[in-house]
Amino acid sequence: MEMTEPLRPEDPEALGPHRLLGRLGQGGMGRVYLARSRAGRLLAVKAVHAEYAGDPAFRARFRREIDAARRVAGAFTAPVVDADPDGSPPWLATAYVPGPSLRDAVLRHGPLPEGTVRALGAGLAEALAAVHAAGLVHRDLKPSNVLLAADGPRLIDFGISRAADDAALTAAGAVVGSAGYLSPEQAAAEEAGPASDVFSLGATLAFAATGRPPFGDARPEALLYRVGHEDPDLAGVPGPLRGLLAACLQRDPERRPPVGRLPALLLPEPGAAPGAAPAPGEHWLPDPVAAEVAEWSADAANAGDGTSGGGGVGRRWLLAGLAAAGAAAVAGGAIALATRGGSTPRPRPSAEPKITPRRLWSARTEKPDGIAIEGGLVLYATGAFSADLVALDLSRGQRRWRKGKVLFADGPSEEWARPPVAAYGGALYAALGSLNGGAPLRALDPATGAVRATIELPGGLEPGLVWGAQGPVVFCRSSDADRALIAVDVAARKILWSYRGQGVEDDMVTVPPAGGLVFRTERTGTVHAHAVADGTERWRVPTDAAAGDQPVIAAGDTVYVTGGHLYALDAATGRTRWAFATGADGRAAVRDRDVFVTLPRLTALDARTGAPRWQVEVGATLGRLAICGDLLLAPSLYGEHPAVHGWEAGTGRRRWEYPIPAEAGANPYPSIVTAGDLFAIGDGSAIAAFQVT
Repeated sequence: MEMTEPLRPEDPEALGPHRLLGRLGQGGMGRVYLARSRAGRLLAVKAVHAEYAGDPAFRARFRREIDAARRVAGAFTAPVVDADPDGSPPWLATAYVPGPSLRDAVLRHGPLPEGTVRALGAGLAEALAAVHAAGLVHRDLKPSNVLLAADGPRLIDFGISRAADDAALTAAGAVVGSAGYLSPEQAAAEEAGPASDVFSLGATLAFAATGRPPFGDARPEALLYRVGHEDPDLAGVPGPLRGLLAACLQRDPERRPPVGRLPALLLPEPGAAPGAAPAPGEHWLPDPVAAEVAEWSADAANAGDGTSGGGGVGRRWLLAGLAAAGAAAVAGGAIALATRGGSTPRPRPSAEPKITPRRLWSARTEKPDGIAIEGGLVLYATGAFSADLVALDLSRGQRRWRKGKVLFADGPSEEWARPPVAAYGGALYAALGSLNGGAPLRALDPATGAVRATIELPGGLEPGLVWGAQGPVVFCRSSDADRALIAVDVAARKILWSYRGQGVEDDMVTVPPAGGLVFRTERTGTVHAHAVADGTERWRVPTDAAAGDQPVIAAGDTVYVTGGHLYALDAATGRTRWAFATGADGRAAVRDRDVFVTLPRLTALDARTGAPRWQVEVGATLGRLAICGDLLLAPSLYGEHPAVHGWEAGTGRRRWEYPIPAEAGANPYPSIVTAGDLFAIGDGSAIAAFQVT
């Protein structure tokens, strides 16, 4: 793991008298650097973003926050040691704490034992007492604002703290804080006093004890409602501790315990302070977390002396930017957070020249609406709803044939679009014909596009979107909303079964090439497994998948579902093997024993356990992932310079980049498809094919 990232060309060499050593992270207000003072002290320096620095009102607020934070002095806070609110940019320096955040430690190693949670809570309560003694309310206590050090926790980031009697700089009715950890009075945009921090402390300790937020994972507006109207989920909190956390999480601030009483309630035995020197072989943290903290401390001791590599900066990585972590109870059992395994090194940026896949050809097209590779062909549809189906030769890019009209009505979301074609027995199957006259299922010769057979379905049933084939069974979306999923035996030319249900026309369907099951994802995120032979529902599992906009991935005996978490489900039973928090827009790809997922960082996971193998910053929002040989591919979305990027799958080193032509830049969803050592990229005006050597 790496503590910092190298400085980039746009970064300053110093802020004030403090020499910058590397990047620690980034928040909403600014970027945080690791720095060394002239006297050799390590500091965390926050530089304000340029868009805020030019605002005189923001500078005034920043100056007041600095003055307020300097009044806080406690054993379990990170003190402000220097600042320049009038600098360019404005900056704030605090003591550097060598240790991971509580959020990252729990994500990597799982929930903390009761003794550690009690010690953690006592230390944070002392920190809050120091904050309140200075006339402040922290207002943003959450797992990512708590650092774990060898001698106890540290409460950090007073960026939105303010004097308890000062409301002038916060607009009336504004909600300040982090949904899921803020208090009911904050959620209602009411005055938040010291008791508000007690509520946030209870929520933070519940996360530490269970590995999940006490009000679950949801959109901020839903979390704001829950904290004000629903009871927290404290299942899994050790019994003796549960009552105390429930008291901290009372909706009525008058019923919460005073912060000054919490250390004694959490650590009733005299002398059991979290900062006390541990006895030989003992530590206030569990062994895996203590070992990680020891590595952080060693890195900090070597920072800047050339002994730890990376340009003289002690290096570790942070699993930051994850959405609120946790596990949800689902059919088949509770999800265990898949971050308990040991850490593995993150690759350092490679100085080697980029490896460029060999470009085979490029062909101009009429707005390819998704592409696919089947039978040595690159297939694409010329537009949505009712389009022509076009086939290009995969090796040379020459057009083989063009057929119309292929029904593409109400297809999947644009990013996940693919031509509605399935392959079986040396033929391609698609719903082709006149839009007004219906579109029977037709078998096409891949070489010429000639129609080999037409399959008229009984009862006037008309196939629409073709999802795929497993053996001779082709799965289609019916144009009849009441029979939205149909399984057609193309060898026998008959319907095997159909699935009826309200809203099924909006479902996403995944058809693996084998295995006897087909998977259907509802808009609600619930995944259903149906037997290919007769449609029997074998299992169903509710997930927080992104509203069914992404199909599940079936790989061997595991089904992967992406959403707020990446879920690994047993394909036969639906039992959850592990889950990994990704945020609302996580996307995944699978190769053998590796699972790759997009987060604020691109991450490789062990497919068996969900433990991270490596993680890299990408600096952009990524689209759908694809894998070709040892190259992991993904388009960057919405950026000023759209491109497709390639990373070495085994290490995460960036190896390749393909800029999307300017005339295609308006299309935010480039398509990438792979076949063996070949892959093709489709943008808004062309398709290009490459070979990985």
